[in-house]
Amino acid sequence: MKTTSFIPPALLITGLLLSGCSGLDDPEEDNGDDGSVYDGLYNFLMTSSDAACTEASGIMRVVDGKVSGSADNLDTGEEITSISGSVDNRDGFVEGNLTFSFADHSGTYSGKMEGEECELPTSNTFGGINVSAGTSEGTWKDNLSCAGKWYACK
Repeated sequence: MKTTSFIPPALLITGLLLSGCSGLDDPEEDNGDDGSVYDGLYNFLMTSSDAACTEASGIMRVVDGKVSGSADNLDTGEEITSISGSVDNRDGFVEGNLTFSFADHSGTYSGKMEGEECELPTSNTFGGINVSAGTSEGTWKDNLSCAGKWYACK
């Protein structure tokens, strides 16, 4: 004669709770896989070939593919730019917004993150820019007809 066992549902639920539901994923648990290969702190430089346009340097932060940071005027040291945006973890394409400290002044930037340690560009004797390998770079423009290039290095 075959016998069957009956386990009350309340006992099954209690067993799951006591075992910590080890077979179930906790959606709130951070498994650490959300990070971007581009995460880190970068030294940031904005340049322009137009003397009337501001050049700036500062820090760009990338955390989980989200960009934030600020840059200061190279001449006065005054904070002039807030940086925000996002990085595509698949190809390093980055784009975002620049918010300047004076009224009605904003801009955008885009480019390619490299995620490597490097040295920020320096001017050379021919008036050009020396860019080292591993430098993240792209272009920027604002709503006041200024434009230029940006560079970032970890």
